[in-house]
Amino acid sequence: MIPILSATARPIGGQACAAGGLRQTFRTWAPHPENGDYIESIAKGVDAELMPYAFPEMLHQRDQWLIDLLEAKPNQSQIP
Repeated sequence: MIPILSATARPIGGQACAAGGLRQTFRTWAPHPENGDYIESIAKGVDAELMPYAFPEMLHQRDQWLIDLLEAKPNQSQIP
């Protein structure tokens, strides 16, 4: 089971991550190679997934969605 992080980057139900320890914590949960080939493969995958989308329009829609989300917050009494 992968622990869920709270907003303070602490595993829920687990020990707090020390300053600078979050990266090490993720290495423990899901180790992966940190080299150029690995990162390049991720970047190519992201590029392939985004290929059918118009990037400026995607950013515009994302930004509008975030604005809508922020505008909805005052109507929610249990959201800090």
